[in-house]
Amino acid sequence: MGERAKRGRRRGPGRARSGEAATRREEILQVAARLFASRGFEATSVRDIAEAVGILSGSLYHHFATKEAMLHEILRGAEPLTRHTTQVAGADADPETRLAALAILRLKTLVADPVVFGIIYNNRTFFRERPEFDYVERAKSEGFEAVAGVLEEGIRQGLFRADLDVFLTIGTLYRLLAGAADWFTRGGFVRLERPPREYSLDEVIDYHLELIFRLVRADGRIDAPIPRAEAEALLAPLEPDQRGAQRREVRAAKNA
Repeated sequence: MGERAKRGRRRGPGRARSGEAATRREEILQVAARLFASRGFEATSVRDIAEAVGILSGSLYHHFATKEAMLHEILRGAEPLTRHTTQVAGADADPETRLAALAILRLKTLVADPVVFGIIYNNRTFFRERPEFDYVERAKSEGFEAVAGVLEEGIRQGLFRADLDVFLTIGTLYRLLAGAADWFTRGGFVRLERPPREYSLDEVIDYHLELIFRLVRADGRIDAPIPRAEAEALLAPLEPDQRGAQRREVRAAKNA
């Protein structure tokens, strides 16, 4: 009994140190992610990260072997978007419901984790040139093909315009939603005036769904109801932390 107690006392500090190391590791990742998103991966040095965390550069190597190892781990945060995109695109629902669900999923995900997706966008040339990060481009292609399949099915069923250019449409939708997420999370308004009021995420989603469906719908269907409720039901089985961001408000003070 006494010996077990001694062993237990020795393990206690070890557990504490392990917890502290895990906390410091997470702190390093959060700081590195912010710097990679704002400055770019190649422009951010290990010293930059260490200084921002408040430790010596050499101490980082107790947690990560290389700067690239940090980036690989950070990028894991983007994996659910691709997985859920393919799941929703292949769901048993009409193309309009799936397209609405895909738009909601993407916008909520970008709002929930703007830093990770900022890294992917701002460092896209780097990812294309580095073979060890080719999974980033593969994931983007997989998601693109999933959305393309939904649009093509909608065209065949007469729901979407017969002359719709799928390639250009997906690029437009991605940029539209990325801009909306950036505006919503950072208050980066196009005009310098303050917004007339606060906007909820639900309002932003509804507005952009209307724009999207006016772009893709066939003549005679422009004013048909947008299946948002059905789309949300399609997203409900996804993991709670990936179904979307917490409701936020865009305040006029952001643009003061």
